[in-house]
Amino acid sequence: GGEVRRNPRGREMGTVTIRKTASDPLFDPLPDAFHANATHVDTVSVLPKGAVKLAESDGDEHHAVRFADGVYGVQFH
Repeated sequence: GGEVRRNPRGREMGTVTIRKTASDPLFDPLPDAFHANATHVDTVSVLPKGAVKLAESDGDEHHAVRFADGVYGVQFH
């Protein structure tokens, strides 16, 4: 129900700052902002119904998403 497309901001590659945008049991132990390695050219441009955005970076609006209980997607490694 969502959409993935090429990120209009271009490739995100390297160590990036990830910022939490919502509370979630998996991410709550992490600081509000943390560094992670990333490399990707695609992004979730439209979240499916019921999905929750959990984190973002300057280069990607949807760096972490909870799609359902226990089902996550992340753009970082």
